[in-house]
Amino acid sequence: MSRRVLSITIGLLGLACALAMMVGVGAVGARGVEVIVRTPLPLEGDPIVLEVVAPPSAAGGLERIEVKGVGDRDREGEVLASLRADGASPAAGRDGARHAARLWDARTVRFPVPTWIAPGERLGLTVYVDYLTAWANHAGRPELVREREVRRLALTVHTPMSRRWAQVGIAGRGLGLFVLWFLVVWGVAALHDRGRGRIDDHGGALDGLGLLAGYGGGGVLGYGLVTRPLLAGLGVTSTVAPVLLTAAWLVLPLAWVWWRWRRRRPPPPDAELPRARVVAR
Repeated sequence: MSRRVLSITIGLLGLACALAMMVGVGAVGARGVEVIVRTPLPLEGDPIVLEVVAPPSAAGGLERIEVKGVGDRDREGEVLASLRADGASPAAGRDGARHAARLWDARTVRFPVPTWIAPGERLGLTVYVDYLTAWANHAGRPELVREREVRRLALTVHTPMSRRWAQVGIAGRGLGLFVLWFLVVWGVAALHDRGRGRIDDHGGALDGLGLLAGYGGGGVLGYGLVTRPLLAGLGVTSTVAPVLLTAAWLVLPLAWVWWRWRRRRPPPPDAELPRARVVAR
């Protein structure tokens, strides 16, 4: 395979992966309300933290959030948390549009693990979210309309030992995907080094663009498949951690390839000295 064909193929694959990942991540918010679990591995008595994000269509923002727990038959449907913003009502007209600025674009909900859930059992959560959207009425004026969406999810209440093993599994999955990405980068670099074709000025630029597009797509794929699930599974909320993990995903394979290439590159030939000429006296 020639270097040019390999570069174009890698670039197209990278762009396709990046587009698919961006569409997949964006579809979460496009479907409506997004509920992000910040504490996916709670212990008995630990707080559960949910982040509720308003959909793009919620011009008025979030108005009310209620979380109900589903466990045994005696406690089914118990209200675990309820929040309400000081916002507008659908009949508020222009005043409602003005007060809609008080509503939330995103809201963090905290509540403890119910006492009636034992370690090892699954806690079902039903999240009811009311938000306001702006619609034009028959007179062409904006009017706020209340809408409701329901999200259902389930969490397993862990013991300290089971949570430790669950975290080991999440970290192992991320490490396995990183090793796979590492091998892919190494393999592509080896194929490109052994590929046919001379690298001239124009061909080198095209090869570089193709490989850069493919590598960028791999970076987006790594953020969606490794960084986000890993940090969410470990309950890390720092804004620096995603940057560091993504930087490691992108830099470490390239650094290894560059180091190997420097070691395998043949040394430059010694400069030939002019031959000495013996002059008889």
